[in-house]
Amino acid sequence: MKNKKLQEKGLATWMVLFSIGAVLVGIMIFAALFWPREKSAQEKPQAPSNAEASLPEKVQSYVGVIIEKGEGSFKIKAPAERNYLAQDKEILVKVNGQTEYTKTILPAVLPADTGEASALIKTEKIAFADLKAGDNATVAAAENIKDKDEFIAESVQVLETEAIKSCRGEITNISADKLEISARAYDNAPLYLIDQILAVEISAKTKYYIWQIDATAQDPEKQFQKKAIQFQDLKKGDQVNIESSENLQGKDSFSAQAIYVLPQTLNRD
Repeated sequence: MKNKKLQEKGLATWMVLFSIGAVLVGIMIFAALFWPREKSAQEKPQAPSNAEASLPEKVQSYVGVIIEKGEGSFKIKAPAERNYLAQDKEILVKVNGQTEYTKTILPAVLPADTGEASALIKTEKIAFADLKAGDNATVAAAENIKDKDEFIAESVQVLETEAIKSCRGEITNISADKLEISARAYDNAPLYLIDQILAVEISAKTKYYIWQIDATAQDPEKQFQKKAIQFQDLKKGDQVNIESSENLQGKDSFSAQAIYVLPQTLNRD
C-alpha cells in the first residue's frame, strides 16, 4: 500500500513537471514564430500620412514671410496651411539676374463691387534691394521645387496692404495725455477696428476740430465747416474721427495727428 502511494505521488510530480515543460516549449515556439515577424514589421518604413499623400507631384511656388535676407538670397517661412506642405518649412530662395520682382498693393478696404476692387489693386516693379524681413511674398521657380530646401526664384511677388491711417469711434475715457476710443464700423471700415478699444496718445502737435453743419449752404461741399477747438473741449461719448501718421494695422495704440468731432455730437451740455 505504501509503495502504491509513492508511485501515485511520483506520477503526479512527473505530470506537473511535464505540464510546466509543455508550457515552456509552447512559449519558445510562439516566440520563434512571431518575434521575427514583429521585428520585421517594426523595420518597415511607415506609409505616408494623409497630408503627404494628398500633395501634388509638382510644386513650382511657395507663399511665406521673409525672415532673413542675405547677399543674393533670402529665407522664407512657408506655412503648411497656405502651401502644398505637410508641415511648416523654412526655404532658402536664391536670385539671379533673370529674377523678376513686383509688389502688389491691396486697398485697406475692398468695396463690395469686385469690378471696383480690381481697379484699386496696384502692381509695381521693385528690386531685390526693396525686399525686407517681414514681407509677405510669393516665390515661383521654373523647375519642380517639391521637397527642395533651396531653389533659384524665377519671380518674387511681394503682397502688401495699403496703410490705414485713420479710424472712427466713440470716446470712452479721457486722461491728461491720452484718450480711449471704442472703434466702430463706418462705410467699409476695416473689420479689425470694429469693437476694439484703442488708446490714442496726445502730443503738443495734435490738432482738434469740430465739424459744424451749415444747413443754409447751397453747395453740398460747403455744408460742413471745420472749426478749431481745444483738447479740453473733447467729451466722453463724442463720436470722433482720428488721423495718424502711423499705419494702424495690428495696433491697439497710436499717436494722433488730428482729432475731428463728428456732427452727431454737436449738441453738447
